[in-house]
Amino acid sequence: MTRTTFALAAALLCGSSVHAEERVPLQADIDRCTFRMQSSGHGTSLQGSIRLELLVRKDGKVYAAFVRAEHGIDDRQLEGCIVNVSMLWQVAQSALDYSWPYPISFVPAADESTTWRQSWQGAPSAFLPDFNRPPGAEPLNLRAAQGTLDVAEWATTAEHGIAELAVRRYPQAISTLRAALAADRSDPVALRGLAQALAESGGDLKEARALADQLIAAIPASEPGHEALLRVCLAARDDLCAFQQFKLANQAKDLSLRWLVLRDELQPEVEQAAGRLRQKTAVAAKDQQEQQQPSSGDPCAQEKGEDQQALCVVKRCVEEGTIAYARQLSQQNRTEYELGEWRTKQVAPGKLLVTRPIEPKDRAAGGGHDAIWLVKLGDQLVMQPSSAEARQITLSHNRCAARASR
Repeated sequence: MTRTTFALAAALLCGSSVHAEERVPLQADIDRCTFRMQSSGHGTSLQGSIRLELLVRKDGKVYAAFVRAEHGIDDRQLEGCIVNVSMLWQVAQSALDYSWPYPISFVPAADESTTWRQSWQGAPSAFLPDFNRPPGAEPLNLRAAQGTLDVAEWATTAEHGIAELAVRRYPQAISTLRAALAADRSDPVALRGLAQALAESGGDLKEARALADQLIAAIPASEPGHEALLRVCLAARDDLCAFQQFKLANQAKDLSLRWLVLRDELQPEVEQAAGRLRQKTAVAAKDQQEQQQPSSGDPCAQEKGEDQQALCVVKRCVEEGTIAYARQLSQQNRTEYELGEWRTKQVAPGKLLVTRPIEPKDRAAGGGHDAIWLVKLGDQLVMQPSSAEARQITLSHNRCAARASR
């Protein structure tokens, strides 16, 4: 709905000028909307609540508002009047512009139990919230938000873009925020808003990050730059960056009333990112520990004596391979081959030859095919084929290829 439409609604329903001097929210503002609504022919059984979202300048002036959620209320005429009158309000000042929830509850006029009976007989009673005690997060009702958004005539181009962004009209928000930056390349509200709009809408994350970096470079210790980069990192699923920027945003000296944006919009996503980060860190730490102590869980490293360690390594990896190779030789040469006992021989400190004899059962059939490996002992146990037979077995029948050096 346009500003002009809401202005007409307010003039008809509220019976007051929309150009009145800014002031704090008044019970009479809401009561006037409900009373005039009924005077125009609506019923008296109004019951439920709406949750306004106020977009506020740092000086406390409300420059835009919309209905974020509805509970039992679905009256655009009433909501339009309330949203419009909220543009007259002057609320709490802050170091930065901010967004603030403002839930309003209604009970029917016939409910005599309420002690909040208003002066207009027959009008539903409205209850205003304590501004200093904001409610918890609530999902955005896109239909209600886009159907009720109102922006003050005096709002800047960047503020118009932020308002469109708040109700997730991304194309309009991006276009408006680009226009704001064309007029002022250093506008912090436009920089933050465009970075967020690109990140949330699936736009160019490289451009979004450049905008956030520009804002951080201009005001390093300020909240908006870190919030903008936080949103980009979440969109990019850069969990470490998101966690770091969330911490920096919360530590900013000018955070002020923008803390609620961090709590309601961003903290749930950051908590998920932190969970993924913890899981990745635990896996990486386990992998690093295993790499630094490769032999601690190696049963061959527990064998006593270098000859037994070397023999264990080779047998674990290729004993089955020697059996298969002997079978292949028998089929290939049409004579039966049999396997001898494993032998070890030390050839240098930490180096041993491990041999598995493979000989024809009929000695007249020819020579043997001994498979020989050189085993190097140390932080890691590595075996290296030292005969053609060993190389063939290692290539075709090795259970632990990571140990072998070809």
